[in-house]
Amino acid sequence: MHGVDPDRDTVEFALLQAAAESGKPFLGICRGFQVVNVALGGTLYTHIQDQLPGAIEHDYDSDTQRQFLAHAIRLEKNSSLAGIMSEPELKVNSLHHQGAKDLAPSLKPVAYAPDGLVEGLELPGHPFGMAVQWHPEWLLDQPVTRRLFGAFVEAAGQV
Repeated sequence: MHGVDPDRDTVEFALLQAAAESGKPFLGICRGFQVVNVALGGTLYTHIQDQLPGAIEHDYDSDTQRQFLAHAIRLEKNSSLAGIMSEPELKVNSLHHQGAKDLAPSLKPVAYAPDGLVEGLELPGHPFGMAVQWHPEWLLDQPVTRRLFGAFVEAAGQV
């Protein structure tokens, strides 16, 4: 979906801010990654290919290539995300034309595409505040993806 929906943005930003402030677990996926960043004060590349020098392809056709492993991501060694995934590098799908330009001051980048674009972030000090730019829900055949959702469900069950 392209375009701006101000009502949707208002609701999602408020929900994210409430979850961040209250310590409720959240896991942003793709647009959710972007919502987390913008709602907490970050900015976006509105079209990566035009605005990020040396950008790799990130905008694969979502209808036909949801499970296509488009590129690798590198995880920060001491991040919560790396601890959950238990691997320093993953292959992920890529279905987005926007991405984090300036990360919100409260967020920590924890995963990167080969072109340097942030693909994973965390809210330090939060029980489970993270977001990923790829679509793990379409990669459930991968044990590493199931670990991410398992960790999120476990965190949500402790609230």
